[in-house]
Amino acid sequence: MGLGLRFRGGSIAKRTTLLIVGVVAAAAVLAPLSQASTQERGSKGSVRYTGETSQGRSVVLLANRKGIARQITFHFRIDCDPRGKIPDGRQRFVMPFDSANANGFRDGGTYRHDLKGNGHARIRTSVRGKRSDAEHMSGTFRFFGKYFVRGELVSTCQKKVGWKAERK
Repeated sequence: MGLGLRFRGGSIAKRTTLLIVGVVAAAAVLAPLSQASTQERGSKGSVRYTGETSQGRSVVLLANRKGIARQITFHFRIDCDPRGKIPDGRQRFVMPFDSANANGFRDGGTYRHDLKGNGHARIRTSVRGKRSDAEHMSGTFRFFGKYFVRGELVSTCQKKVGWKAERK
């Protein structure tokens, strides 16, 4: 004679099977509700600020619902190459920033960019932003570039560009 443990309503195996069926059924009913809630939060989760730089170019800032910056993109003009071979720029900063809270943010970094022909650039950029009020943010974007052709320094360029953006 085995250990046929029995509880009210049947064996352990039968009760376990019913429990699993109940959990699966509950998950099937609740999953679409959870997805709808997540999609709703995702669409409402970003706050978009748009505006212009001091050069009249576009700037777009995305923040979360708490007002903390997640991404900022600038378009700017580089007019310090007498040969005119350095293209205008677009710079994007994305999370994680060096520092970010609901009052403002700052970030920066360096990178190398290959140019048409035999050239490359070493670029250092930084951005700062602060909240003016609930609907407005403003700040500065700094750019410093060294341009090389065949390993020889041919030009340097630095820009400081102000920006303002309004909540949309």
